[in-house]
Amino acid sequence: MRQILGEKLNCTLIEEKFIIDQSVFIAKPNKENKKYFYGVQGLLGSKLISTYFKYSSNEFDALFPKIKIGEFKELPIFKDLSSANTLLEPIVKKILLIKKEQSICRNQKLEKEIDDIVK
Repeated sequence: MRQILGEKLNCTLIEEKFIIDQSVFIAKPNKENKKYFYGVQGLLGSKLISTYFKYSSNEFDALFPKIKIGEFKELPIFKDLSSANTLLEPIVKKILLIKKEQSICRNQKLEKEIDDIVK
């Protein structure tokens, strides 16, 4: 996840090995939660989590709104990841597939589906 915020938190799933700089956080799930990768991606990329973060952290800086590691660790994630994952996984997989094929694309319809689920 990128530290500098956009309209929502900028995050994706990667399985390849990358070298990153300090502007990116890596969240690595423990073994029992690895099966919820896509559901957590959907939650973190939702408008609800972004709005929660902005208001709970009072982060409304127009130039460079930024999330810090401690704030990232405190983001609320559903306790019932199984049902969240069931609903979000197919949508997140579609978005990732489209972005892999077209690096510049808009997925507003799919992102709105996620936001509607996460409300």
